[in-house]
Amino acid sequence: MLIDNAANLVMALVGAPSEAQKREAFATGAGVYAAYGWTGLHNMSVDPADVALIEDEAGAGDIAIRVYNAADRAGYDAIKAAPRSSADGRIITRAIKL
Repeated sequence: MLIDNAANLVMALVGAPSEAQKREAFATGAGVYAAYGWTGLHNMSVDPADVALIEDEAGAGDIAIRVYNAADRAGYDAIKAAPRSSADGRIITRAIKL
């Protein structure tokens, strides 16, 4: 697993995933956590554009655990103006990872 600057170096080489790949990754990851009995996770450095994808996947039943998102710095203005929570409270986004 690579995070922050290390992940950015690799992403520059392999390119960003498509929306379909992101959706599959979110659903697969949530499924793995649920299979181990986890009921929630904190998702750090989330691209603000991915929050809606995560909410959509949860709404479709593909993410059955609670997810607390902390957006990356690029999302500061959006999160400051309107922290958000899905209708059922499973997907919460109201923090910024500095």
